[in-house]
Amino acid sequence: MKQEKVKDSKSNASASRLLLVPVFVLAALAIYAVWKSGESNEEKQYAFYRHIADSLYDHKAYEDAIKFYESALTYMPDDRYATEQIKAARANVHIVFINTFGGVDTDEGAGLAATNDGGYLLAGNTNALGWILKTDAHGQLERRETHGNAPANRINALVPCNDGNFLAVGTMHEKGKNILWLLKVTQEGRIDWEQTWNADSLGSSGLSVTQAADSSFWVAGYLQQPDTTETDALLVHFTNRGQPLKHFNLGNPGFDAATSVAIVSDSSLVVAGYRQKAPDMPTTNGWVALIDTAGAFIWQQLAGGNRNDVFSAIAILPGTHITLAGHTQSYGNGSADAWLVQYHSNGQQAWSKVFEGNGNDMLKSLVALPDNSFAAAGYTTSYGHGGKDAWLLKINRNGSLAWKKEIGEPEDDLANAIIATPDGGYALCGMMSKAQNPDLCIIKTDVNGNTGAEEE
Repeated sequence: MKQEKVKDSKSNASASRLLLVPVFVLAALAIYAVWKSGESNEEKQYAFYRHIADSLYDHKAYEDAIKFYESALTYMPDDRYATEQIKAARANVHIVFINTFGGVDTDEGAGLAATNDGGYLLAGNTNALGWILKTDAHGQLERRETHGNAPANRINALVPCNDGNFLAVGTMHEKGKNILWLLKVTQEGRIDWEQTWNADSLGSSGLSVTQAADSSFWVAGYLQQPDTTETDALLVHFTNRGQPLKHFNLGNPGFDAATSVAIVSDSSLVVAGYRQKAPDMPTTNGWVALIDTAGAFIWQQLAGGNRNDVFSAIAILPGTHITLAGHTQSYGNGSADAWLVQYHSNGQQAWSKVFEGNGNDMLKSLVALPDNSFAAAGYTTSYGHGGKDAWLLKINRNGSLAWKKEIGEPEDDLANAIIATPDGGYALCGMMSKAQNPDLCIIKTDVNGNTGAEEE
């Protein structure tokens, strides 16, 4: 295992160290008064750490304040004040870094999520095994585990769950066919349970997962038809323990798949992906459908032209505006261009935007932000440092480009997933290559997409 190119920008760290001595002095007077009171030992210890933490917080020494608030919580674990102060302090800590993990084989990240301690959970793949990694807030490795008992195993996505834990979805391949694979993962990166599912003699793969308000899961992917290379878009409903409830074959003749799924309401969800344009045409159109929980189409739409067009990710805005990210060959420069399309709740297209380049550019992940703008991640060969570069785009609410950042080295790098972080920045997960060796990577940026590598 290796870690390389690690750079943390902690703008307040040196200042907070200088402030420690006067802060302790200022806090000591208040602490002495508490110690003279008739409170219990636990209350006194709590007050000791909280007073220091409050002083550090007031002096903007946020990282040190977090440590003392956490110490206070060891004496009063249910204290809401310290818990909320930790969240507020974390939102003010601007950390940037690039970390990689891997060995001699190809390693790649497929999904990530934030953990309650300010760190990250990463899901990906190494040497034909699923890989779960837990890092701290600075991307330093705390735990890693490989999973999968089939000859080939692959994790494709990771999402947070209502209970504070996470669900990963992917595929196991054995005896000539794919099997859908679910893994429930704890905050610490340990596996709580695993389940597999298949539809009779058909092979099935899970590409995306979301959780409903009732804690059940919906998985999108595809079915492999027997004795043919054709695939059908698939939607499967599971209980909160991974037991199958029902599944829906959403395909047409030819090649299609559901690459992403998102909850719209208690009674409906949206799936997106691609569909073969016609049986005699080997190209695909972007496909999106609003479906009720009984599996019936409310509406569905195709987008694109006469070449290959694919939707890869979904973001839902208030008012049920559905925004999709992917790539198109039908519009733009003729190669693959990054593509963003928004639909109204009735299925009518609101707008379509193409971000042209002279190479191949694809969007793999999309997140809606509080101001109804977006951040998207993927890769580009049109811009950057050579080969593929991981690509971060900030997109205005009307679909226009606010800014873009290319992250990487001269070899191939890419981002498969993105989340927004409490400090206003972004965390991305994917792959970075050095000396022709691809490693799983986590990238943490500030609000403007900077990683600190720009200063090297």
